[in-house]
Amino acid sequence: MPTSHRSRAALDAVVRESRTPGIQYLVVDADGTLFEYAGGWADLSSHRPMTLGTTMMAYSMSKTITAAAALQLVEARKIALDDAIDRYIESPYGPQVTVRHLLSHTSGIPNPIPLRWVHAVENRADFREDAALAAVLQKHGRLSAPPGTKYVYSNIGYWILGPILERVSGESFIDYVRNHVLDPLGIAPEALGYAVVNPATHATGYLEKFSLFNLIKRFLIDAALIGEYEGPWLRIRAHYANGPAFGGLVGAARAFAAFLRDQLRPHSCLFDVPTRNLFYEPQQTETGTPIAMTLGWHVGAADGARFFYKEGGGGGFDSMMRIYPAAGVGTVGHDQRDRIRRPSCPGCGRSGLCELIAATAIANDVRVGMRPVRFFEDQGARLLRVRAPTKVWDSRRRCERHRSRLALRKQRADLFHRAPYLVVHEHATQFNSRRRRVSTDAGGGLGLAFCGS
Repeated sequence: MPTSHRSRAALDAVVRESRTPGIQYLVVDADGTLFEYAGGWADLSSHRPMTLGTTMMAYSMSKTITAAAALQLVEARKIALDDAIDRYIESPYGPQVTVRHLLSHTSGIPNPIPLRWVHAVENRADFREDAALAAVLQKHGRLSAPPGTKYVYSNIGYWILGPILERVSGESFIDYVRNHVLDPLGIAPEALGYAVVNPATHATGYLEKFSLFNLIKRFLIDAALIGEYEGPWLRIRAHYANGPAFGGLVGAARAFAAFLRDQLRPHSCLFDVPTRNLFYEPQQTETGTPIAMTLGWHVGAADGARFFYKEGGGGGFDSMMRIYPAAGVGTVGHDQRDRIRRPSCPGCGRSGLCELIAATAIANDVRVGMRPVRFFEDQGARLLRVRAPTKVWDSRRRCERHRSRLALRKQRADLFHRAPYLVVHEHATQFNSRRRRVSTDAGGGLGLAFCGS
C-alpha cells in the first residue's frame, strides 16, 4: 500500500476508535502540499464534518507568528533585541529583562497555568486585554529566575510582547499581524486570525470524559466554558485567549501550512535572509549554555538532522507545526483532544497522535529520513514502533526511577524540548497500569509526537 494511503488509513483509525473527534494534518514543501488530511467531526452533536477549511484554536502555536512579527520590527530598526522591555511598557520585572529574553523564554518571568486566561466569544465586546494583563502582572510580578540565566517557558513573556509591538509599530497587535504577516502570505481572515469569523466553520473543542483533565477541570477552566457531554467527550464552549500574542490565533492547519511554505522557500516574503537566519538561530544563556530554543521556535534533533517546532494546546484543542530544513519539509496538525501535559517517562507519556501516526507513515514519500513504521496490538494497548538508534527502555525501571514528582518536574525542560522519544505507548484505557518492556533495534529513525504546551 502506498505510504499516503497508509497515512490516511491510520488517521481514519484514530478517529474511528474515538481517540479524537477530528483531525487536520498537512505535509508541505516550498512548492506545495505533499499530503493533506481532514477527518472526523468538527462538531459531534450536529455531525458537522471536519474539513480542511475548519478553524480551531491554535493556542501557543501563535507564539511563532508573534515572534515573526517582532523580528520584522527588529529588521526595520524600530526595536532592538537587547532593548529593556521597560523602555516600552511598565512591568514589575525590572530593567534587566530584554526583548530577546521574552522571545527565547529566558526572561525568568513565571509561567502559571494559563487555562483561565480566556473569555467567552460572546463576551469579546466587553473584554479589556490591558486590564486582564495588569491583573496577571500584579499577581505574578516576581521573577522565577534571574533574566538570561536559564530557559523558563513563559506565556506571560509572550503576552507582554503584544503591547510592546503595539507601542513600536503604532498599530494594534492584531492589525499589525494581519497587515504585515498574514496578508503578505495570502491568508484570508476567515482562514487564520484572532477571531472566529464564521461560527459555521469553527470546530468545537472537547475534553475526554474519562481523563484526569476532566476530573479536575473546575480547578483549571472557567465553569462558564464547560458544556455538556457528547458521548465520551465533554464540550468546551467557544472562547478566545486573553492575550492574542501568546495564544490567540484561530485558524485551519492549511493556513499555517502557508506560513511553513514561505519559510521553506529560498526567500521569505516576511523578512530578509539575515533576519530569517536569526529566526532559526539557537539561543544560549548569558553564560554561554545552549538552550533548545530560537527566537520563536523550539529546536529538536532527529536522526542527526535538526528540526524546528512549535506546539499549542488548551481548552479542547491540540496543535503542532514543524520545519525540517535539511529535508525541505514542513508539517502541521490540529485536533480537538486536549490533554494535560506532564513530564512523564518516554514509554508511557500520553501525547497527540496526528503527527506521530501520519508523519511517520509518510516518511518515505517526503524523505524526512525515517524508517517504515510497524503497528501491532498488545493486550488492548496500541504501540507504535519506529526503528531507532540502539536503546532499551524498561517501563518498570523507568517509573521507579521517576516516581518522585520533583524529579519529573526537573526533567521537563530536558525531555519535552528535545527530539521526541522514539517509542510511544498509548494506553487503551486511562487506568491501564500494566508494565511493558519495549526495546528498539539498531538503525536510524524517528517517531514524531504531536502535543501541546
